Amino acid sequence: MNLLIVTIGTEVVPSSRTRAFQWLSHLNRSGVQVAIIPLSLSLRYRWGLDSLKTNKPSFLRPLFGGAIVGCYFIDLAIRPIQMCRIILNAIRSDAVYLQKTLLPRWFLKIIRWANPHIAYDFDDAIQEESPKNQERICEVLKMASMVTVENKKNGEFSKQITGHDPLYILGPIDCDRYRPQIRKNSERVVVGWVGSHSTSIYLEDCKKPLIQLLDKHPQLEIHLVGFVGNFLNHQRCLVKQWKLESECKDLAEFDIGIMPLPNTPWTQGKGGYKILQYMAMGIPSVVSPVGVNSKIIDSGINGFHANSENDWSTFLDILVSSTSKRQTMGREAHKKAQTQFSFESYLPAFLANLKCLCNTSKHFNSHDRTTNV
Repeated sequence: MNLLIVTIGTEVVPSSRTRAFQWLSHLNRSGVQVAIIPLSLSLRYRWGLDSLKTNKPSFLRPLFGGAIVGCYFIDLAIRPIQMCRIILNAIRSDAVYLQKTLLPRWFLKIIRWANPHIAYDFDDAIQEESPKNQERICEVLKMASMVTVENKKNGEFSKQITGHDPLYILGPIDCDRYRPQIRKNSERVVVGWVGSHSTSIYLEDCKKPLIQLLDKHPQLEIHLVGFVGNFLNHQRCLVKQWKLESECKDLAEFDIGIMPLPNTPWTQGKGGYKILQYMAMGIPSVVSPVGVNSKIIDSGINGFHANSENDWSTFLDILVSSTSKRQTMGREAHKKAQTQFSFESYLPAFLANLKCLCNTSKHFNSHDRTTNV
């Protein structure tokens, strides 16, 4: 089988990395030949320009703002080349897998002419961003014979448009890349968060409890990887720029992971990937039980659900105070990540659906994986 995957960006973009690039080795071992074409070079993301623009002195910010604009025009310049590559590869492939791309209607029609076997994947509730986005995603879904989603909210939306069940794939998480590490400093306890400029604002929901915990526990440190902006003015709060090369090393320093999230139509459609990263590395989590978060974490077993500031204070205090509790919950978290959310656990259903996609141009019912969402 020859499969063309069109992504929104390169491997530095989290959704492209997890929903496309990290499938490569698993698909190749299964006899699937994959060609990946990113629509964007993702230079803005690769160089961390949003973070640099925000965290640098004000007189330097116009420089980084100009660089961001430059990256935008570079992507515009290469777009026609990438589109030609997509069409040529679509003709030679057995199926085309579109990863969260919202392409122009005229170009979608050309892709369908080149190859009618189209699959579409979206891991965020992009239909909630704007009426225009909702219209564009509906156009893609109407052309797709196979759809993959991460959660029930997006699955129900997809089924309303297509009339057939999507394939539910939460994550997946690469348990070979993200695996438990020996903590080098046993005296300190690190509460960590990993994210980006777009998710940094969500940390406000647990800001007060974190400040209280820093005052209560002198061994506690807060590590924020990928955070943009000003959060805690505290010497034991460390902000790091996210880099793909150092991501696992940064995560290995965490003893406890957090994922605060407000309850909105947009966040209900998120995939909880940072929780899967924590779990695969054997790190217990405290999370807001919004969307799939409530299904990923079994409260009291591999982490805790925090519905209020008091919950955040109470559950983080329990984990900071007890090494044995962290270790027990961490083992349970790792076990669940391996058995339910790894690439290996989803591969059979994914391959089966790809084969059906290649053999028919009609809609078909995917192997339902609602037990994991």
